[in-house]
Amino acid sequence: MPQTYPIYQLGYQGRKAAKTTNILFVSDSQGVMLAMSTPQEGQHHDLFQIQLLFEQICFLLKQASINLEGLFLNADPAFDSVEFYFACQKQEIIANVKPNPRSSMRQNAGTENKQTGTYIYDDKLCREMSCIEIGL
Repeated sequence: MPQTYPIYQLGYQGRKAAKTTNILFVSDSQGVMLAMSTPQEGQHHDLFQIQLLFEQICFLLKQASINLEGLFLNADPAFDSVEFYFACQKQEIIANVKPNPRSSMRQNAGTENKQTGTYIYDDKLCREMSCIEIGL
């Protein structure tokens, strides 16, 4: 089983002038939450420990008898990174991530993933993405 962390993780995020928590969710195409990562302190970016957190999520999905092989996973531009693509490839998940123009991956890497078929970008699929985001 993947490593777990304490349930509540709060961290000060200057741009919000408050303590916040980040949690990664995976939902189906109807917006029903299927799994979530352990909470992380809010001052961390979305890709903080992405491989570990993604492993946790995949473990939960497998425990629920959800086959991950060949699954299409839509993600927003914040996940346009080599680490995220590697985590998806490791689980045989096809990542559909809207390109982030600020990502250094655009200039340097990513071609290997595209050639192996573990990365695509389909705008129509991305528009169908369900979003679970709560801002209190």
